This record gives sequence, C-alpha cells and structure tokens, in this order.
Amino acid sequence: QKYSRRLGAGDLYPLFACMLTARSWASVNRGIDQLPVTAKEDMEIRTNAAAYLPQINTLLNNIPRQMLLLLKTNDLLRGIESALQTRASASSFLNMSRCCIRADSTYQRSKTDSLYKKAQITFSEALSLWQINLYELFLRFKGSHLGNWVIAFLSWMHHCS
Repeated sequence: QKYSRRLGAGDLYPLFACMLTARSWASVNRGIDQLPVTAKEDMEIRTNAAAYLPQINTLLNNIPRQMLLLLKTNDLLRGIESALQTRASASSFLNMSRCCIRADSTYQRSKTDSLYKKAQITFSEALSLWQINLYELFLRFKGSHLGNWVIAFLSWMHHCS
C-alpha cells in the first residue's frame, strides 16, 4: 500500500497490486506465491477487468511514465509466457530486471564525469545483479526435490517444537 501510494496509485492500490501481479485481490491478500493461478481466477480477472476500466484509466494517468512502460513490458512478458504455457516461470521477469538494472546503470554512468561516482554505480549494479542471481538460485532450489524436502523438514521441525 505504501509503495503503491508513492507511485501515484492513491486509493487504487488494490487495483494497482492486481495489475502488477495479474492476480485477483483475494490472491494478492493470501500471497501470490501460495497458490498457482487457476482457470477460475483467470476468468474472474478477465470478466472483472471491463468493470474497472474507469479506475484503470485513472490509475494509468496517475502513475509515472516509466512505471507505465514497465507495466506494458510486464504485460507483454505475461502474454508470451501464456502463449508458451510457461506462466509459472519467473525467468523472463528476472531477465527483464537485469536489463533494467544494466540500462539504468549505463545511463547513470553516462551522466557523471566522476570516476568515484562511476565506480559506485558499477558496484551498485554488480550488487543488484548478484541479488537477482541469488534470488534465481533460491527459486530453483525451492522448486527442486531437495528444496521441497528441506521445506517439509523445516516445517515438521517447526511444528514439533
């Protein structure tokens, strides 16, 4: 809610969250990683989208243009993943994040003459890319048999104590 408001969503933050995640508000509240998208939820989103067109229009007019570009890119990636039936994969979003970080860092470096500032930007870029790589590794581990076993074991240990 706080970050949605900062981006200009105002009181439309639930709609903004739904647009960002392409999930229903119930799923957003429950946690979008808790359950995969069902055919029912997908149909609910498609059916209700038309009812919210005035609010969607207001929201799109209030958010920064850069966010609008990210929303469109997000939508295109979802469309590609849907066509390829790889909706659960986060790889395209992770790759988009990497490209955004690289582009932003390149732009920031081009705007400064200070070697110190350029080194700082390069270090920040490397750190951000490392964080994405670490998160991708975590997602792969979480989706593996070993990851599922570890999660089940930790859950069992938690309930035993």
